[in-house]
Amino acid sequence: MGFCDFGYGIRGMGSMMFLGWIFIAVIMYLLFTNKNSTYLERRNVYDDSALRVLNERYASGEISEEEYQKIRKNIS
Repeated sequence: MGFCDFGYGIRGMGSMMFLGWIFIAVIMYLLFTNKNSTYLERRNVYDDSALRVLNERYASGEISEEEYQKIRKNIS
C-alpha cells in the first residue's frame, strides 16, 4: 500500500482505455454497416420493382420493344 494506491494502477487505466477504443470502434462499425445496407436494400427493391413493372407493361403490349429497351437502359 503506497501513496495514492488505488488498486490496479497504470495497468488498469490502460485496459480501460483499450476497452473504450474497442467500444467506439464497434459503435462506428454498426453505424456505417447499418446505414449502407439499408440504402442498398432500398435501392435494390426500387430497381427490382421498376423492372418488374416494365416487364409487365411490355408483356401486356402497353409499350413497344423500342420503348422497352430505352426504358430498361435508363433503369439499369
